[in-house]
Amino acid sequence: MIKLALAQIEIQPGHPAKNAEKMLARIEEAKRNQTDIIIFPEMSIPGYLLGDTWEQSAFLEDCMYYGQKIIESSAGICIMFGNVGVDWQKKNNDGRVRKYNAFFIACNGKLVQNKTMPYPFVIKTLLPNYREFDDTRYFFSLEKLAAERRQPVEELIAPVELEIRGQKVRIGCLLCEDGWSDDYQLSPMEILQQQQVDVFINLSASPYTLGKNDKRHRVFGQQAEKFHTPIVYVNNTGIQNNGKTIYTFDGSSTVYNHDGKIIASCQPYEEALTF
Repeated sequence: MIKLALAQIEIQPGHPAKNAEKMLARIEEAKRNQTDIIIFPEMSIPGYLLGDTWEQSAFLEDCMYYGQKIIESSAGICIMFGNVGVDWQKKNNDGRVRKYNAFFIACNGKLVQNKTMPYPFVIKTLLPNYREFDDTRYFFSLEKLAAERRQPVEELIAPVELEIRGQKVRIGCLLCEDGWSDDYQLSPMEILQQQQVDVFINLSASPYTLGKNDKRHRVFGQQAEKFHTPIVYVNNTGIQNNGKTIYTFDGSSTVYNHDGKIIASCQPYEEALTF
């Protein structure tokens, strides 16, 4: 049986060095507990609600540097984490350097690449642009990348295949909004499930709102039951500021089994490494 660890950490926005230091400590703890896979939240290295900090090249270089430190620490363990993915050769629509909200998987010192993806990371497909979210201002979505490449977005969405203890596992990689597709024309989960996913992993940076946990349990539980596939949801704790409002992140990381039942969870607003 594959052993997972949910690393629900408090992320300090704009401080990749401090976040990476905390992640490295959790990785070492997971190794001591003979964990196969450790999972961190979305944008666990840079933080998420950063405003125009995303436009600073020096900050992006720091994120990539500390992301490499996490990759190098993956000897004997598989690490799933969120970070900004940067393509210095391309630009966003605003003329700034191309940035992706990205899902990285590192095993034995190297990144594991989805065969259909042009980068060694999975790109967020659905970018929220409402309330506190302003993702389309800073990031390039998988939908836009597909249009740029003149190919259907469905051709870029595929499971990431891992081999853990001799067992092959097909991971459906999701970044937060990718699991909340009811109001979108595209459902990354449905596209992935058509390719026989063994488990969905959702890396999230989901601010707390009243009643959100109840809705999340309902939505993710129904999805797990519908697709008959477990869902592992990992969220961060802490406070982040989008430049206009301060938001709290409650964590509440949860594992749903193939029947949609909750089988493991982390306490809200507390850091945890749950096995």
